[in-house]
Amino acid sequence: VRPDNGGMGTALAEEILKDYEGNLKGKTMGIVSSTLDTEAALNRQEGFLDVLEGKGVEILWTLSGGEGLAEEEEKVDFVIALDDHSLIDAGRAAQANNLHGAVVYGIGNSTEAVYYLDMGMVVCLVVPDEFNVGYQSIQEVVRKRGRLFRKMESIEVSYTVMRRENLFSDKNQEILFTMNQ
Repeated sequence: VRPDNGGMGTALAEEILKDYEGNLKGKTMGIVSSTLDTEAALNRQEGFLDVLEGKGVEILWTLSGGEGLAEEEEKVDFVIALDDHSLIDAGRAAQANNLHGAVVYGIGNSTEAVYYLDMGMVVCLVVPDEFNVGYQSIQEVVRKRGRLFRKMESIEVSYTVMRRENLFSDKNQEILFTMNQ
């Protein structure tokens, strides 16, 4: 059981395109990920880049492996964080004015990630339904228990796109509640 990683990357890119009416010509990006060695991280990045192909945006740098964001990074228009840890780093950097005005979009699932969204340091947050990942995993194990020949199913769970203006909608309230449990 896992989040739809490719779908989250795709959703993130589509949100940027919506915000800029599909015109990213001349814009630059930096991508941050804790790791690019996992299938999840690669799927997120691939989903993101596939949508932006041919849209005129240039990727100036990619950081991974916990390098963090340094003030010395080349100035970009957007910082894209592909996981919760990277999003929190980008939120902190934005709060400290170390991103030179770059706009942050990302994937995250912690209360700290939501805090940076609420404070305006992050414009858009794609949130994997981690609670449902855990719930579905336990449910699948219980179904398998005692049935030696039952094949376990592979399940992808959904995600939610959050923005500051819809942060406290009824649907998002449920997600915020499960984050705090």
